[in-house]
Amino acid sequence: MNPLVMILLTLRRSLFLALPLLIHGQLLSKPTMLPPETVVVLYNSEDEDSKGLAQHYAKARAIPTGNLIGLPIPLGNEISREQFRQKIQTPLCRIFDDRNWWSRQTGPTGLKRPTSLKRKVLVTMLGVPFKIARTLDTIPPDQVDKRPFAPNPKGNEASVDSELSLLGVESYELAGQIPNPYFGKDQPLMELSNSGFLLVSRIDGPSLKTCKRMIDDAVAVENKGLWGKAYLDLSRKGEKYEQGDQWLEEIAGMNKAAGIPCVVDRNIDTYVTNYPMSDAALYFGWYSHHRNGPLLNDSFRFKRGAVAAHLHSYSAFELQNPDRRWCGPILDRGATATVGNVYEPFL
Repeated sequence: MNPLVMILLTLRRSLFLALPLLIHGQLLSKPTMLPPETVVVLYNSEDEDSKGLAQHYAKARAIPTGNLIGLPIPLGNEISREQFRQKIQTPLCRIFDDRNWWSRQTGPTGLKRPTSLKRKVLVTMLGVPFKIARTLDTIPPDQVDKRPFAPNPKGNEASVDSELSLLGVESYELAGQIPNPYFGKDQPLMELSNSGFLLVSRIDGPSLKTCKRMIDDAVAVENKGLWGKAYLDLSRKGEKYEQGDQWLEEIAGMNKAAGIPCVVDRNIDTYVTNYPMSDAALYFGWYSHHRNGPLLNDSFRFKRGAVAAHLHSYSAFELQNPDRRWCGPILDRGATATVGNVYEPFL
């Protein structure tokens, strides 16, 4: 199992950044090809950079032009639930219906959901908002926590991408978590995509230049292989953090079994700023609110094609900021793929 997927037990508030069409390389398992015709690319038609990036991605991946969808979406990183429905969800559903990209049936409750998908992967571009704001009136007034980053299991805030994975489901509970049907599965993705859930990922980051590099680096590394070392940074901050440490120890075990050189920091402090993290092809760590360690070193760069992630509740909250949180800085320092949360996740 790809260690990147191990930590995602539930959907709703997480983002995948830079999903490749071919998962390959010396550090990864048997290649799994995603047929280009099964991939839909969503961009913001109000943003020329978004359209240009979609075209760049489609050309690099031989995705048919007819699979590129431009929608006029409000500019900005966060939209309301109503804006999401009106500007993204409803028109995209209509396109899938009109083009026969899926089959949907009405279940016992009288609501539709997909039963088969001809287009199984949806990739959102820079320019498409990535956060859906909480609708406060769905929570009883005495239970609303108005702190900016307060976790609330009854809140309905979400990532745009995770909600799009449920695109064809006519109605579902907005508050709380939804089990991820892909979690814990070892079969190729294409054999698992009959659950009615779209596989959704995103090409986004601190700059257009970074986004194009992510695409180009993924293609290059698929052809040559991803070579390098893995670096893990455990928390060791007490009992409530033990599960995350266990996940990282499992990754260390998989690396050892695969023959991947692996450096594990089991100290309470994270890697120090000038730690010589050379040839970093894989990085998984926690727990710090903002980038630290080698990511504060201006000369540090991940290996081309690197996959890196830092466990933190708001790691993708400021996705396009190269200096704050984690996802933006990780991509700015040369990684090709990461995963993060735009709000407090459910684990």
